[in-house]
Amino acid sequence: MSIDKKLEGLKKYLQNNRERIKRFLLGGLPGSIVHIFIFLVLTKGFGVETVKASMIGVLPNFIVNFIIYKYYSFRNLGLNEVHLQFITLFGLMLAYLSLDGGLMYLFKWLWSISENDDWLKFLAQITVKVILGPPSFWAHNKALPERKENSARCSSR
Repeated sequence: MSIDKKLEGLKKYLQNNRERIKRFLLGGLPGSIVHIFIFLVLTKGFGVETVKASMIGVLPNFIVNFIIYKYYSFRNLGLNEVHLQFITLFGLMLAYLSLDGGLMYLFKWLWSISENDDWLKFLAQITVKVILGPPSFWAHNKALPERKENSARCSSR
């Protein structure tokens, strides 16, 4: 497949998902704020090492984002499969946790970040969020298809 066809496919995908992408970015702000707040409190207030603080912030970020993404960003209003979606996205969060930690270590090494480099730590955390955003959107888009109400196959229970 040629580069032109791949770029055209990407352009079509972005156009078809423009509203969902906007809602994903807006919906991700509260979770990101929680994550960064916890990161800053742990590193500045309690002296927790940068990578550990980043990884600890992933779980509260996940909980906030799961609720907002499910009901606002992806408009998945059904409740019948919420437990399966939670488990699926919890697995995604574990992968995100690994990638977050690995990328934070990489940036800490590449940028020679010391524990006193507050702005570099903050920049590394933002950079990791930007890098992991597109794959996170793709995975959430697959796990949370738009659904207006409970699915018919489960509503008879």
